[in-house]
Amino acid sequence: MCYNCSGLHTSLLLAECSAWKFEKEVTAEKVKPSEESEGRDELLTRHIGIVGNEKADIAAKEARRIIWPYVPLPDIDGILRSEVSRSWQEIWNTQVNNKLYYIQPSVGGFKPCNFNRNINVKLVRLRIGHTYFTHRYLLHSEPAPICQTCNTNFTVRHILSECEIFNNCRIKWFGKAHPQLHELLGNPPHFNLFSFVAEIGFMKVI
Repeated sequence: MCYNCSGLHTSLLLAECSAWKFEKEVTAEKVKPSEESEGRDELLTRHIGIVGNEKADIAAKEARRIIWPYVPLPDIDGILRSEVSRSWQEIWNTQVNNKLYYIQPSVGGFKPCNFNRNINVKLVRLRIGHTYFTHRYLLHSEPAPICQTCNTNFTVRHILSECEIFNNCRIKWFGKAHPQLHELLGNPPHFNLFSFVAEIGFMKVI
């Protein structure tokens, strides 16, 4: 009988200890948020009154109220393309001594012409200044062709615009003896360009 009483006493003691431990844990949990709250309040108290911090708070609140406009991707693409073209044009404008600059001062490119492929190829060769007649000497390891009348190398510029031999023919087709290359090869090319080229016998050796 004593054994049973002793066991009962032990069980009650263990139950009381467990209840006390549980109550302690619950109290700790209740106190913890309160302590955290007090810590936050203390930080806020320290934060108030500092001009820089208050301005930062105002700026943060204003930023949340700003509604940033939506810009469609095609609009951004158009702006970027325009800016790149502008920068490219500024660089190209410094190449005033480049032979291609006289023909194409704008980086916008040439408009398509209603020529057949053969004529289009010849037009491109005239524009870049590389033709079979003026550059075949490189293929055959020969001296560059020289205009005996003007005592200068044959180039597309010389043939189309400068050589005195073709002055009358130029006046016939272009209305002037020495037209500028951009007038003949620009955008668009001169209407009578290939009539002139054919008459002087240059068409087959472009």
